[in-house]
Amino acid sequence: MPEHREFDFRFKVHQAIQSGAMFRYNNGDPALFNPVADAILDRFIELARRGVLNDPSSEKTHCALVRRPIEVVSKLLADFARKGTRLIGGKPHDLCVLPTGNCWSSTGNS
Repeated sequence: MPEHREFDFRFKVHQAIQSGAMFRYNNGDPALFNPVADAILDRFIELARRGVLNDPSSEKTHCALVRRPIEVVSKLLADFARKGTRLIGGKPHDLCVLPTGNCWSSTGNS
């Protein structure tokens, strides 16, 4: 949405990030992506609830959390969608912005 470029919207996103909120940016196919991302996040939360989540605060964990839904939907489309109809695919990227302001990526995007 064009109005999201305006300062007030960007400032609200900045405030949310500074308060520790997690948000999802998606410019592919929300109807395919969001249910998969929700399911993976729900399992992430369940693993945390059980106390078995491996290093929940690490950059590696957070990047895997944002990258995995893209990988799943991309593979789903590669396996089941007709050629030329994929909106999600190619090489997935991840980027974790640390509280220090430094960035980390498992896919070389920092």
